[in-house]
Amino acid sequence: MTEAPITTVGRPRLDAFLVYGGRGVRATGMGILAVLIAIYLDATGMSAPRIGFLLGFSLVGGVALSSVVV
Repeated sequence: MTEAPITTVGRPRLDAFLVYGGRGVRATGMGILAVLIAIYLDATGMSAPRIGFLLGFSLVGGVALSSVVV
């Protein structure tokens, strides 16, 4: 039984552009959301160290969950 030759299907450059573009949009959105949450928490009277702890803890939690998925 002979194996079929390996060929590329689709447009790898376009696929890479879409993946990295989507990743960039997601990271930008997450950064903007973190700033907006910090502004909101500051307006509600939460102290800066508590806001920093909360955002840092959520960042560590996101990294941990991403590590489990991968």
